[in-house]
Amino acid sequence: MSARLSASAGTNLTECLQAAKLEFIPPSFANYTNNSYTFNHRFLFSPVDIVFPTNAAGVAKAVECASNASVKVAARSGGHSYAANGAGGQNGSLVIDLKYLNSTTINGTTAKFGTGIRLGNLALALNSSGRAMAHGKFFHMIVIH
Repeated sequence: MSARLSASAGTNLTECLQAAKLEFIPPSFANYTNNSYTFNHRFLFSPVDIVFPTNAAGVAKAVECASNASVKVAARSGGHSYAANGAGGQNGSLVIDLKYLNSTTINGTTAKFGTGIRLGNLALALNSSGRAMAHGKFFHMIVIH
């Protein structure tokens, strides 16, 4: 837990995430380091917890838990952020990892995809439907929350 976060706020957050039955990783877990890893090694931040919701209701509940504990929230969607915003951009944030929100629906020239999809997976989904990522042309994409 970050020194900037009071013990009671962290405890309240953890209890709330547990009560909501959300999958999360606190700093004491062995896989915390791998999940708090940043693309840019000059910015290494320590989130208070990393949560992995599977739907919009889970995201909303995680935000509610953080708000009630006065903990800042950072959404991680994908993998790269030069300023390490996906790790909170500072110590003590709750990182909401959106990797499970990765659905893809393609209908004509419109692709609907979850905010947690990675570019490679989106490109593969488009390719399997006979489409490709547009480069320099407008391609209508809708992000599903």
